[in-house]
Amino acid sequence: MTTRKRGTSWVADFMVAGVRYREPFSTESEAQEWELMARAAIVAGRPLPPVSNGRSATGAGLHTLGALFDHVERTHWRNNPKITEPETAIRNGKQVVEFFGRNMPVSAISTDEMKRLVAHVVGQGWSYATADRKLAALSKMLRFAVQAGVIAKVPPVPMTRETGERLRYLTEDEARRLLKLWLEWDQPELWAFTVFGLHCGARLNSLLTVRWKDFGPDYCSVYFRGGSYDKQSNDRTLRMSKVAIEAVTLMRERHPDSLGPFMHLKKDGHLRTMWDRMQRVTGWDDVVIHTLRHTCATWMLDKTGNLQKVQKWLGHKRIETTLKYTKLVTGAFDGMADIMDQAIGE
Repeated sequence: MTTRKRGTSWVADFMVAGVRYREPFSTESEAQEWELMARAAIVAGRPLPPVSNGRSATGAGLHTLGALFDHVERTHWRNNPKITEPETAIRNGKQVVEFFGRNMPVSAISTDEMKRLVAHVVGQGWSYATADRKLAALSKMLRFAVQAGVIAKVPPVPMTRETGERLRYLTEDEARRLLKLWLEWDQPELWAFTVFGLHCGARLNSLLTVRWKDFGPDYCSVYFRGGSYDKQSNDRTLRMSKVAIEAVTLMRERHPDSLGPFMHLKKDGHLRTMWDRMQRVTGWDDVVIHTLRHTCATWMLDKTGNLQKVQKWLGHKRIETTLKYTKLVTGAFDGMADIMDQAIGE
């Protein structure tokens, strides 16, 4: 038996297949009896036996996501020596709870809800690998819910690295349709934001926080800071296109007192509300704000075939990051065969 005294309580504390089970009881005999029944239930594939000590967080007490997270944090992430970075797992779990809400029923977490989480994470400018880490934390919590008998099984988890989910980008026709839709809805600021995002290919946080002082004379260029400001990117100065200048000029006219063209927009405010509406109307559930960055990269590579230029434009620190876009384009290397024929052909 692995019962032990802790303060004024006796605790049943044991691990099976890497999952830790720990419950407090008033007496040693109660702790020992519950551990025996729990081990038998795990072997038989049955839900864990209920705990009637008034202090447990298992069973029915785990029917909400917030309570489930609290339980997994306390009994697993903070107390498992096999976890090398518990704070990372806890942080990812907290972010999952913040997205769904603490009162979200665990039984309501479906594969579609997980896909919505992925879209949200990527839409904030983070990578699919980051979304996978959120899903891993959620999956761990759901496995505990199964052990506690709250749900029958864990829904299929759409891990993006496992499914090989493609990088979504807009075709030129789709981009024109999106921009036209913003104008039809009398959303000139969303039109300007989309134009600027398509042109610069910057991450969401950079788009929202760029300041007027970061622009060159007559908005002919824009400077994006990397390093500590954006750990995923390098510093870069980009030349502005005519339509991008038009978009920024429009924002200057509409918000002359703002510190930057889009600093008045909030991630979870009007921008999010309208983007969600656009997804419903168009059926483009996979088109998130970060899709603007993928689109910029894909178009540039398709037109130029120059990986180094695209790398510098997007601020990628490693060329391997830029290479992922080569599988999306069909014309990036058109003409290469002709060059070889001219050089060594008959």
